[in-house]
Amino acid sequence: MKTFFKNCTLLLLLILSAQVLIAAPKERADIDTKYKWKMSDIYGDWDAWEQDLQRLEGLMDD
Repeated sequence: MKTFFKNCTLLLLLILSAQVLIAAPKERADIDTKYKWKMSDIYGDWDAWEQDLQRLEGLMDD
């Protein structure tokens, strides 16, 4: 009987995990502000972001 409940628990966890993985992605507007990154905290402007992106792409090529 313990094996049955253990198997049922594992199956339930698997199903719940799958539900999380296939859930529809949220739109950015639907996400609470406290969970969003502010690019201005990381980069001073768009040009700084672009420079790092180009640098990263060069490193990936290497």
